[in-house]
Amino acid sequence: MNGRSNLDELLDVLEGIRREKYPHIPAEVIRKVVIAQYDNQDKRLVARTATNEIVNDFLNEAAAQEG
Repeated sequence: MNGRSNLDELLDVLEGIRREKYPHIPAEVIRKVVIAQYDNQDKRLVARTATNEIVNDFLNEAAAQEG
């Protein structure tokens, strides 16, 4: 339970930073990256692959909206 509490605290801190400095990045993108990393702490390749997919999806969506 403590691990999840720490995760929630981390997400809260990151949300504050995102809101203040990077409001153009959706909160859900940060949340997905953090959870992918947290859930795959012992599987670095899986964590990296999941994070790359999340970021690529975000960038593709942003490019589609601009074009």
